[in-house]
Amino acid sequence: MSVDGNTERGSLDAWATLVAAELGMGTGWMREEHEAYGFPFMTQGERTAQLEEQLQVVAGTWAEAPFSYDGERYTLRGLDVLKLFARLAG
Repeated sequence: MSVDGNTERGSLDAWATLVAAELGMGTGWMREEHEAYGFPFMTQGERTAQLEEQLQVVAGTWAEAPFSYDGERYTLRGLDVLKLFARLAG
């Protein structure tokens, strides 16, 4: 299982090869870790709002394809995650 703070940016390559996965998401709490990677350390309220929006995106991409979303922080148009993962794995 991999748990990444919602402000950290990981690679989809590793996820693309998985048959099954558990996803753990959180707001991220360690200021030093954010600073070490050069990510801004937002307030708890900002991190929580960002996580709430990310959860909407994740749920949407798993529920329908293609998926579109227009939020405060994220905009997606016609995303099909299964096709994306297949292309990255291939």
